Amino acid sequence: MLLTRIQNTERHIIHSAGETTDHADYLITRAPQYPNWYQANMIELRVSGGRTLADWEAIFHEHFDRASFKHLMLYLPRVDGFEALHDEINTIMASDDRGEPELRVERITWMFASNPPDSTALPVGLEVRPVETEDDYEDLIQFGIDEMRDEPWATNDDDARRFLNSRREIVDRIGVRWLRLCAEGDRRILARLGIFKHGNVCRLQSVGTLKSHRRQGLGSALVKYAIADALTQGAEGLALSTETDSGAQSMYTNVGFRPVGHDLWAMRYPS
Repeated sequence: MLLTRIQNTERHIIHSAGETTDHADYLITRAPQYPNWYQANMIELRVSGGRTLADWEAIFHEHFDRASFKHLMLYLPRVDGFEALHDEINTIMASDDRGEPELRVERITWMFASNPPDSTALPVGLEVRPVETEDDYEDLIQFGIDEMRDEPWATNDDDARRFLNSRREIVDRIGVRWLRLCAEGDRRILARLGIFKHGNVCRLQSVGTLKSHRRQGLGSALVKYAIADALTQGAEGLALSTETDSGAQSMYTNVGFRPVGHDLWAMRYPS
């Protein structure tokens, strides 16, 4: 099944950060060297066992001490068998008054593109370049720092740089290729994305456009380029995840992606 293969690609990425332990009803992923990479320190729920959200939170903190891991991260790759937990999460989302960091839920749509885009022509005066040198990586990290300033959980630029550098260790290990869209003769990144291959499926990640250049079609142009690039290199297609019913999902649909399934993340970030 295509969705299962795509989800297995995602597990491959996350598990590359550290180690996994199978507890039958759930799977623990631990990367204590990266305590702020929340997805790499999580529980993947496999069997409900009638457990409530409080039960799962208690299990989480059996494996992750509160001093080092101040978050909660639960991954539900399916709804079937977890209907009661989904209902409880929806109720808490409507009114969370327990005095803890707000519960956040990300409903993810997995999408897949397997046909060449109608056009891969770039806007006039722009070009796509790979990220190869240390200077290129420094540009990429600086782009990420600027991007993270808009996030509600952002602290300061030094923390952002440490986080991005720690992720580089992982993405280098699993073979992510970074592409950047720049003006001809200018190294400033206007848009960027990561792409890598696992099995015969490529995974698109971290699509972003410079804030001052959004809504100009630059991200769409770079994604179309990536689709064509993946197919040219023999991939079956290109997969990605995006928040359900978001503006990004509409953009991906417009460039040739189709929904193939859903999953859910339930999380609490530190205050």
